[in-house]
Amino acid sequence: PSEPDTLPAAVGSLEWPPAVPPDPGGPAPGAAGEVLALELDAPSGARLLASVAGLANAAGERIGVVLGLADITRIHDAQRGREETMHYLSHDLRSPIASILTLIEAEKAGGEAVAERHELLRQLGRYANSALKLADDLFRLVRAEAVDANSFAEFDLAAVVQDAADEIWALARAKAVRVVVGGIDDWGEGEGSVVRGDRELVRRALVNLLSNAVK
Repeated sequence: PSEPDTLPAAVGSLEWPPAVPPDPGGPAPGAAGEVLALELDAPSGARLLASVAGLANAAGERIGVVLGLADITRIHDAQRGREETMHYLSHDLRSPIASILTLIEAEKAGGEAVAERHELLRQLGRYANSALKLADDLFRLVRAEAVDANSFAEFDLAAVVQDAADEIWALARAKAVRVVVGGIDDWGEGEGSVVRGDRELVRRALVNLLSNAVK
């Protein structure tokens, strides 16, 4: 077959998502002036970055489609390798640190310790907790970077803000800080405070923001 015949077949063999409607000879572009950019898996296993835009004449009539394809397999593999490394790193950090904390608590409960020994245990606990927080932060970073926008769901942002404030209530009380959540009533109910995204990641981000402010 000639090149003009094989090109539409090659483009059609790509796994286009449902959000991109089919069109004879390739994907249909979006609204006028809009450029669609998305990642696709080729039958060969390659990862491609596709850019789709409409081509119009001077009268604004659509006369074709401009399609750009770039092989980003190496970039994609490097990013995936980084995410896996971060995941294993956070896991490998958590396990021994959690064991250290368990041993420290068991030693504290074993009987009265001399002042020096108690201070040593306190310092070990502080360092272990700091490292454990680092591992948790790495884990959340990996999860945030790997999130798929297609998995986003609608949730009530006002409720998540209140949940975050409730979670840091004990910390705020210990620091003699009062956390006030205001303006939620002005958002109204229903669609007024409904957003789309990852509810848990948003909640965790708010908790971290409030915790840092209280500290």
